[in-house]
Amino acid sequence: MKSTPWPGLTARRTLVLPVPRREWALPSDARIIDGMAFVPKRELHITVAGREAVATVERVHGKACVEAVLREAFAVCDWRYRRTHRYLRLRRPQPPAPDAGSIIEPLDLPGLAEFYRALAAAGCDLPVPPAHVTLWTHARPRGIGVADEAALAESYVRDVSAHELGL
Repeated sequence: MKSTPWPGLTARRTLVLPVPRREWALPSDARIIDGMAFVPKRELHITVAGREAVATVERVHGKACVEAVLREAFAVCDWRYRRTHRYLRLRRPQPPAPDAGSIIEPLDLPGLAEFYRALAAAGCDLPVPPAHVTLWTHARPRGIGVADEAALAESYVRDVSAHELGL
C-alpha cells in the first residue's frame, strides 16, 4: 500500500485530502439545476476531519497534541478511494439568505472509517462523516458541510444525473 503524505491542518483547522481536479474533468461554467445556478468549486478535497472533529480531539488531548493524534490516526489508513459517479443535490436553509446548496459525489473510501476507529481508540469517539467531494455550490462557495449520515439525510434533495451536469 502506498502511503499518503500527511496533508497537515488547514487554516480553518480542518483535515482534508486534496484531490486532483483532472480526475473529475468538470465543466468550468455554472450548472442550472432545479432553477438554481451551481458554480464549480475551485479546489476539490475530501474532508477527513471537520472543525468540530478537530476541536473534539483538541478537547480530549490538548492543543499541543491535537496534530500528533490526528497524524498518528491518519498514518495507519489507506486513503485510496473509488468514485461512485453518483451525484447528490444537497440543500441547507440559511435564513434570511437564500438556501445554500451543493452537488457532491459520494466516494467509496474505507480509510475514513479506519481513521475514525483509530481516533476512537485514542479516546475520541466521533461519527464517521460520509466520504464525498463537493463539486458545485450554490449561495455558499465553500459548500454546506456534511458532518455525518444524519446531516446528509437531512440535506439530501435528490440524485442528479451526469447528463444534467454535462458530464
